Amino acid sequence: MKKFLIIAAIAGATACNRSPSKNFETGVDYFKNDDFARAAGYFEQALKTGIPTAQAWNFLGASRLQTGDTEAAIAAFQEALKLDAGHSAARYNLAAAYLEAKQPAQAIPLLRQLAQAANCPPSVHRQLGYAYLQTSDWLKAKQSFEKIPDQNTAEIQNDLGVIEAHLGNAKLAKTHLETATRLDLQHATARQNLAILEQYYLPKPVTAAKPVEPVAAPAKLPEPPPLTATPLQVTPVVETPKTPVAAPVAPRRVPVTIAALKAGDRAIAKTFFNDGIAQQQQAKLPAAIAAYAKAIATDPTFAQAYYNLAIAYLNASQSEKALDNYELAIAAQPDFRDARFNYAILLQQQGFIVDALAQYEKILELNPNEPAVRLTAATLYARDPATRAKARQHYDAYLRLVPNSPMARDIRDWLEKNR
Repeated sequence: MKKFLIIAAIAGATACNRSPSKNFETGVDYFKNDDFARAAGYFEQALKTGIPTAQAWNFLGASRLQTGDTEAAIAAFQEALKLDAGHSAARYNLAAAYLEAKQPAQAIPLLRQLAQAANCPPSVHRQLGYAYLQTSDWLKAKQSFEKIPDQNTAEIQNDLGVIEAHLGNAKLAKTHLETATRLDLQHATARQNLAILEQYYLPKPVTAAKPVEPVAAPAKLPEPPPLTATPLQVTPVVETPKTPVAAPVAPRRVPVTIAALKAGDRAIAKTFFNDGIAQQQQAKLPAAIAAYAKAIATDPTFAQAYYNLAIAYLNASQSEKALDNYELAIAAQPDFRDARFNYAILLQQQGFIVDALAQYEKILELNPNEPAVRLTAATLYARDPATRAKARQHYDAYLRLVPNSPMARDIRDWLEKNR
């Protein structure tokens, strides 16, 4: 432990005298050479002295995960996703860190989102299956493992055996475990599971019962030892900086189709709306959603009802419906600032950066003096060399609004380097 602290201290002291880009490049070099503690020191300095990027946070998280500092790794990956919600490597790594910390419930939604991609790598399905194993959701674990293209490994066959045993399919479990032992003669976990299965799960030959002396209480059957899944070894994913072959196509949001909104009975609609608020305050989301829907059906121009319905859907983890209703709220009331702002944030979180920026720009058209919106827009524009001129405009406007911002020095350094 003392050796680690000395290394980290030296790395930090050396990195202070370097530029942010040089610190990042040096960190990447140490990372490639598996010197993760020293790499982390340089990535931390790059983030402190320069404009933070999702890539740098992801590298820092990967370095911390490799050194066993899971809590710090989780925090770093979360920061990466705040800057770039579409950063799939950071999302994958965050899920891996949650699994390492025995927090499968936090890992599952991240992995499910990654698993929806058309080019989803097999490792995502393996991690998702392993997460479901940790939560004893055997059926979903099986479904995830069945999506892995190549299941002919001892590790996967062992895990499928564990799943089938818990689902009550002992004979099929035996087949999987025997396959695992054939694929890897040294796979101790599969051999141990096979022995437990044969002793406790498979039916025994029926023999004639022998007379026994009566006892005061029936004998308690021993509990079978638990079957063990193969421990998941995950290598964090990083994106080594290199010259891109082609610019990626930015994902775009397809907005909901909105017909002409005709006013209805607002007085009756408000009674449903107030009921929705009461239900939402009691965390009764289905009832709140139903009440807001009635308010909208009664008066389709009720912008606040669409807005509250969007929030209710978001609380119910239904982001797509939340986006739809934010759009309807804005259609009903184009100057509805809070609806547009929340809509932009959710678009950004879902990876629709171009659409989010369009909404931030519309907010600034109505009120140019919003520092938070200026800063967010500048940060998003700064990620793309093609839009850095717009980033400069928004950073300049932000500094005029908040000249003493804690980020002022970093922003001025960035402006100096990106004239």
